[in-house]
Amino acid sequence: MKSSTAITFLIVCNVTLGCAGFPTKQFVPMPDADNDPNKAVIIINRPYAVMAAWSNPTVFDNDKPIGEISNGGMLKWSRSEGTVKLDIWHETRGSHTFPNSEIHAKFDVKNNSVYKFSYGFGGILQPSSLKLEGDQSSKLYLTSVPPGAAVYAGTDLNNLKLTEIITPHTIEFQDRVTMWAPECYKMTLQGYNDSPVVCKSNSFGNRVVYHNFTCPTCPEPPLSELPIRQKNSPNVLIPPAIPE
Repeated sequence: MKSSTAITFLIVCNVTLGCAGFPTKQFVPMPDADNDPNKAVIIINRPYAVMAAWSNPTVFDNDKPIGEISNGGMLKWSRSEGTVKLDIWHETRGSHTFPNSEIHAKFDVKNNSVYKFSYGFGGILQPSSLKLEGDQSSKLYLTSVPPGAAVYAGTDLNNLKLTEIITPHTIEFQDRVTMWAPECYKMTLQGYNDSPVVCKSNSFGNRVVYHNFTCPTCPEPPLSELPIRQKNSPNVLIPPAIPE
């Protein structure tokens, strides 16, 4: 009975709790400073968690192994600006395990910038998560002046479709990877010129789409109602005289 209980405990310990884990292994040099004018710096922190503490998933940057991150560990590396294809998965003898726990993200980074992520390994019981620091509630803001515009959206400017959204409107990101996919937007409002198509690349953080509409049929104000620019001071505007 005791032997059976011990075996059961070891199975639970290894699969879910992970009573002990291996230290983090970093395969690439770690930069001394966060800010580098010629590089982008990526930092992944894995807060300590009881569940699946035994697993050290491997982190890849554009298919290049960066390291194995332990429970409570951190990986930090620098790279040239451009597009990052970030993959995180647990490996056993070269094969993927726990597909539900894998993370696959693609985003752009710039030199002289730091990107800090919080990574949570889910394992068997729940999916893993990857969140940009300070970006746990990414939102899409669609606004216009005047309000009440219809919003078109699509993967590119040739595939825009009318949505049910009317400005102003806010959408909160619900995915476990807080990153917006590339998308294009256009706004229309009756009596006004359509907005130009605005395309956003894949990115983390809040996304804002805004347009100030112009009215082609609105009459131009009379010249007497326009402010007069003072000759000797181009930064001062004199309001038009009020007729007596």
